[in-house]
Amino acid sequence: MFSYLRRYRGLLISGLILNILGMVGEFVAPLFIGKVIDAISAKDEAEVKWLVVLWMIFNCAGAVFAGINRFVFSILTERIGRDIRQDLFEEIIKKEVAFFDSRKTGDLISRLQSDTVRIENALANQVALMIKGLLFDLIVLIMFFTISW
Repeated sequence: MFSYLRRYRGLLISGLILNILGMVGEFVAPLFIGKVIDAISAKDEAEVKWLVVLWMIFNCAGAVFAGINRFVFSILTERIGRDIRQDLFEEIIKKEVAFFDSRKTGDLISRLQSDTVRIENALANQVALMIKGLLFDLIVLIMFFTISW
């Protein structure tokens, strides 16, 4: 599995960077809420409008990066799935004739397809969520210690 990740490390690194950028909207929300409340308390209407517009820009940018991130991770998982299918197929072809006498070829191909689809789904959903969760926790901790030690 790690050889596949090494093979596509460029996509993986760009996906991680896009993942962080996609979380920008989530990170800046508490900051902007606090600043908007402060501006409302000071009755500075221009500042409130400016902060809301800036907040919307950050949210939109975060959504765009999150969408591109999802696209990159789907490309990554499709390529890894293709490589796994190819490797498994090559291993099946190397088997002796007696192996094929005891098993139906259609069953082998069906199994090859369904198992790799399961791996692709696990990579696309679970691994991406795990990475996002870990990055989110790490960045939140960094923000907490930066704001107030």
